[in-house]
Amino acid sequence: MTRRHRDLSTRDDLIAWLRGLLPDPYAYPATSGSTYDEDVRRFEWVARPLWAVFSLLASGEYDEELVEPYVRRVKDGLDPEGPLAFPEPTLPRRQIIVEMEVFGYGLLVCPEGLLSRLTPAERDRLVTWLNLANGVDLPWGGWFCSRALVNAGLAAAGLPYDAERLALDLRSIESMYAGDGWYENGRPFQRDHYIGLSFHFVLLLLRRFAPEACPLPDEEARAAAFERDYVSWFDQQGRSVPFGRGIFYRFGHGCFWAAEALTGMHSLDLGEVKRLLMQHLRWWHAHLVPTSGPLAPGYGYPNLSLVENYCSPASPARALRSLVVLALPASDEFWSIAEREPVREPVRAEPGPGVLAVSGPHHSYLLSATQFGGPTVSGGMSRYGKLCYSSAFGWNISRDVCGLSYFAVDSCLALSIAGLDQYVSRDRVDMGEVREGFAHTLWRYASIAQVETWLIPVNESTHVRIHHVESSSSLDVCEGAFPLFGWNPKEDVPEEERDGAVLLSRVSEAGRLWRSGIVDARACDDTLERSVEEAGLADIMHGVLWSDRDADVVLQDPNTNIYSCERSAVPVLRARITAGTTWLACVVCGEPGYPAK
Repeated sequence: MTRRHRDLSTRDDLIAWLRGLLPDPYAYPATSGSTYDEDVRRFEWVARPLWAVFSLLASGEYDEELVEPYVRRVKDGLDPEGPLAFPEPTLPRRQIIVEMEVFGYGLLVCPEGLLSRLTPAERDRLVTWLNLANGVDLPWGGWFCSRALVNAGLAAAGLPYDAERLALDLRSIESMYAGDGWYENGRPFQRDHYIGLSFHFVLLLLRRFAPEACPLPDEEARAAAFERDYVSWFDQQGRSVPFGRGIFYRFGHGCFWAAEALTGMHSLDLGEVKRLLMQHLRWWHAHLVPTSGPLAPGYGYPNLSLVENYCSPASPARALRSLVVLALPASDEFWSIAEREPVREPVRAEPGPGVLAVSGPHHSYLLSATQFGGPTVSGGMSRYGKLCYSSAFGWNISRDVCGLSYFAVDSCLALSIAGLDQYVSRDRVDMGEVREGFAHTLWRYASIAQVETWLIPVNESTHVRIHHVESSSSLDVCEGAFPLFGWNPKEDVPEEERDGAVLLSRVSEAGRLWRSGIVDARACDDTLERSVEEAGLADIMHGVLWSDRDADVVLQDPNTNIYSCERSAVPVLRARITAGTTWLACVVCGEPGYPAK
């Protein structure tokens, strides 16, 4: 949904937008739950907007009426005997430490602006309360960045902190470094937007504002390596590729670019960094669906079924990390420099996250080879297990595993024991690699089948998929192309439907043409053969007999696509295969927002 809006181009524009995004810090909406207690959620409601509030304080250029309610609420929270006291972190309530990190940020960038507003008793309570984080065990992953920021902020402000704990946490973070600018966030390893959002965002701040306590000599080079990959995760329209956990942070994905701008640590030109951040913010400014609250759980629209179990009504406000650029005063070069579109490689092999990133004028997409969600990630087959992730089409999440209408069949190969009608897609990867010409992944359907998949990029609109299936049982297989949201069989007809191929199209409200299609091996032109040859896979595929599949359209439920609440249609290829060896191949087409003519 798009609404008319003023173009975001100046600091004043961002502040005007921020006014509508900041919630009342005293009015927590208890509309949904999460895996942590309500008092923690209430604290989260107060803490997350402070990324923007403290940034305004750091700049020295702000309206007092904008920041005053939050300063007042912080003071209330630092009264340990008061009814609005901030909760204390413990092992069961360690989420509090993630929310504490914004106070570390405040002490880094605006120590005087923050501390001067507190009484001596409130300052003492702030120090005591923040140091409670040092006695809590943390799970492996980005949590350590949060506590490091807390201690670094205390250190930079000359306040008591735990130097030993800070050193240990920095060593733990160092042990998570996986190379090529990427860190591992949790187990099984996950390398998604959290690497920019949690790791590099914090480490850039530490390197810039707390160099004595946190020297981090390798961070600039690592951030530059990450930057070279991450630029392909944002398309020219400003959308990020929605891959992995935490997509409900929406424009929070841009906070890496904001941190680069704030710290001055970037290998791209500043105009390119500005373009990546501002275009991202502009896209979300235009597409946020108005709700009863500033930022509701969901993505393209409010939808609890799309978010993880740790997402509360307060969680999406982490997006405001992308507004740390407001710490830069109006006189800073960032606000006057001209934006410049960065150069993106048409196809980029990214071994760190295990993807081939494909970029063009209309969208970016990732062919994913190595990652999976594991049993602890809700909706893991959708968040990590799909074969392709597009910045324009998004993806669907399953309502059920029974029946293709309820299972998110888009951008995946779905398998079911023949006749059972209960589907799974890739939910665990045994081996994966990316090379210059293809992505290669080995996965399985429990003990029933092993699947070897090759993904070959052709161009912005086309990629090839090949599957070698070894199965001990007959299987029903269904392979989906991109979801085409808003396609209605009562009003629309397939643009093309023939033996082994189906192509759907629709014209958007903006008059742009969207297409999604899939073509089986037997119906292909020379695209399949040529792509196999160019990828260097001709010897592997030599003499292979492709199994035939029938083309069809699967209608998916409303409220399952991340971008649109409307029903979506997925072009698919279906077949029943026998036990033994089966080879499948197809060409997938996705054209988002092309000129309708």
